[in-house]
Amino acid sequence: MKTRIKWTALLLDNIDKVKNIRYWMELPECLSSCQSYKDYVEYFSKWIDIRIEWLDFCLENYDRRFKLVNNLSVVDGNLPMNQYFIKLEQALDDSFFKSKKEFGEIKGEDYILALVSKVDFKSDVKLENRKLEAAFKIHNKYDLLVKEGFDLHKMDYMTKPEEFINYLQPFFLSKEGYPRDLHTGVTINSNDGNSFRIKQTSRYIVFNDEYGSKEKLKKKGYIEDVTMFYYPYHDGKFWTSGNDWRTGRQIMAFQNYNYRESEVSNLYYTTKESVYFKFWHFPHPVEGAVEIEDEELEEMIQKLAKEKGKKNVIFDITKNTGGDAYTSNRISKAVKEAGIPNVFIVMDKGAFSCGDHFPLGAKSYLFKEQKVTLIGYPTKGGTGSGDQECFIIDFKDFQIDADIATMFVNSETEHEGWGATPDVYADDLTDALGAVRFLTGDDEIKPFETEQRKQFNLGKKRWAENDTIYEIK
Repeated sequence: MKTRIKWTALLLDNIDKVKNIRYWMELPECLSSCQSYKDYVEYFSKWIDIRIEWLDFCLENYDRRFKLVNNLSVVDGNLPMNQYFIKLEQALDDSFFKSKKEFGEIKGEDYILALVSKVDFKSDVKLENRKLEAAFKIHNKYDLLVKEGFDLHKMDYMTKPEEFINYLQPFFLSKEGYPRDLHTGVTINSNDGNSFRIKQTSRYIVFNDEYGSKEKLKKKGYIEDVTMFYYPYHDGKFWTSGNDWRTGRQIMAFQNYNYRESEVSNLYYTTKESVYFKFWHFPHPVEGAVEIEDEELEEMIQKLAKEKGKKNVIFDITKNTGGDAYTSNRISKAVKEAGIPNVFIVMDKGAFSCGDHFPLGAKSYLFKEQKVTLIGYPTKGGTGSGDQECFIIDFKDFQIDADIATMFVNSETEHEGWGATPDVYADDLTDALGAVRFLTGDDEIKPFETEQRKQFNLGKKRWAENDTIYEIK
């Protein structure tokens, strides 16, 4: 009872801060189903003590931007009691360790060496191999990979790029062709100029040049949003006579890294009726403040909140690299303050991570009071992870760049790589902005001309030509 009182007092004394901390409260199944009263009291007290230690850390560091990356709630509460508390204490220790790294209290080489010290190796395993294996130990899906047969020590004595890639690849691409985790990747660059990469897939639409009305195409056997797509604007013109649907197919394929979706930039302008708001990332908040780490974008958000009387806001997230959901919430609040009723989100395959979550959560969370329309191409589909650590590890004849996802985020789609699905399809920014002009009736919205677009993609396809994994039926 004393520990519970301490916990409650801690919450009440710091209620203004606690309401902004996602703290862990739900009683684990192994504890709630405990049969012995004596055991229950013992383990419940231990559980509360761990919660207090965790919350104390949050409160002590409240004014510094940080995350307890291995949040305690991810520990499976259905484990046997002893195993549960072993895992719980390990998650707490790992979280404190990771936060030290984020605070800058442990840096660079010291960090990777500290990770290495947490893994048991045979004495003759080389340091470079140890570093790579230790990096995977902090992967947010490490336990799942182990269940599927992943063993770090299979890489103990590997010396060739092909060995590493061939071993890792099956764990990052499902038998159905979906990627495991688009926030995790391994690229190997050898001294002889060769490059190797873990292949990750994404959903692509392969459009045909066949158009028609919804009814006519359905009679031909096409299926809405599977093999036929609402596409009202194409190559500088609006379709008439109901020919506003386009046929095609969906595939899972590898990215063509030579294809550029659009410009990487911020842009803000207004018309009499609309606000055009293009931004290339979702920056983190500045430590201890409400502002974000992009002064230009911060000014744009503040302007948006004052745009009372505008009918539409067009968020252009093409080529948006993602970042922190804090920026999404700031933008959502600005739209509500301005009272803008219509939200249009222009998106493409270049939108990733928060660039996926922004359109996926637009209707159900961010802009529930507005009418939301998603326009363009499916986003990349990196929805199942959050933060990542980047490691550069030097071997004798090559270098490995390993990006390891460290924080789990609940996905809003059934499959990684699926992305956000448009309400109105467009194969490029020219058609997407044409559709925006069509749907808003606002001819002052600046078009993105075809000739201007060609400088980015040079006629190439988004996906690698010969790397289609399978067709989505």
